[in-house]
Amino acid sequence: MNDESLVEKLGRTISRRRKIKEMSQLELAQRSGTSPMTIQRVEKGRGGGVAFDSFVSIAACLEYSLSELLFEVEKGHEESKKSDFRWENVIERINRLNPIHRDWIVKVIEDILDKP
Repeated sequence: MNDESLVEKLGRTISRRRKIKEMSQLELAQRSGTSPMTIQRVEKGRGGGVAFDSFVSIAACLEYSLSELLFEVEKGHEESKKSDFRWENVIERINRLNPIHRDWIVKVIEDILDKP
């Protein structure tokens, strides 16, 4: 059984995503409006005292919502990749539709996402 804490998993996930995006810790700090020390603490699993808004900003800079980032932490990287693959497949299929159907589907999805 792995005793790794949620904060440690979150830090490891943020570090992995940052490296995939080919960003340095300094660059992520500048883009997210945090300090390089904050990024280092988060990635080392010592982000317990980091403000919630900082996590939201860091996630956004990695092109993630905080919920997507937490999903990856909870379900693991492999499960997250499966989810990404399914969405890529759906997007590819939508793009192959004729323009009228594609526009209709996009409009429906936008309407759903814009509802409170």
